[in-house]
Amino acid sequence: MDKLRNSKLEFNKLEVVRGKDIVIPENHKLVVTIDKRMPIDSPLITNIDYQVTDDFEVGWVDKATYSIVKYNVMKKCLDEKKFLPELPKVIATAIKDNRTDDKPLGAGTDFQKALVTALYNFSISQYPQGLRGQAMEMYTGLKAKRVSDIISRVSCTYQEVRNAGMEIHRYKNKVVIDNKTVYFVKHTDSDIEGGYMPKWIESLINDYLNENYPELTAGMYSLDPEFRGSVG
Repeated sequence: MDKLRNSKLEFNKLEVVRGKDIVIPENHKLVVTIDKRMPIDSPLITNIDYQVTDDFEVGWVDKATYSIVKYNVMKKCLDEKKFLPELPKVIATAIKDNRTDDKPLGAGTDFQKALVTALYNFSISQYPQGLRGQAMEMYTGLKAKRVSDIISRVSCTYQEVRNAGMEIHRYKNKVVIDNKTVYFVKHTDSDIEGGYMPKWIESLINDYLNENYPELTAGMYSLDPEFRGSVG
């Protein structure tokens, strides 16, 4: 991974999701140094530098906040498919094996629905809002609308789980609420993004990967927190 350390990206414009883009004046530039220490890590911005030729044109610098720069770094990495968070080899292999003729990842089996849930959590943990749909499409071939439809069909809220009288941390058996099998539990507060998978889904994924890819897991694979989601 050493070759990914201290890599530099240059920008002549910064996209702003909710606002006016920041156009960097001619002969000025923004140079971002990034580091990537672990295969699963997002690029880490270690240094933000800018060069100017006219002191009267540095007003754009004040608008270039860290969050805006981070968004543009991640977008550039996605567009160019470099310096990105990498999936564990066993998960990448399972995705490939569940994509018939290079079509998008399906959602017809328990494992496929569970895998979409795990990758949805991963994208939320690794990418800024506005880039997660693009990340999911890169990993799975699924458009953002399709991902949203799948998650909607297999999820319920934290409050619905509580109303059903289930112990929130310990549902090791399949969760069914109002005749709906639950693969994903959303935060009750809709302002909080994401959610987490029930224990039975975590076990389903671990068991599937260990049973089908022992040469990659040695029978010991366990999902990282990035794939399980977070309890809010």
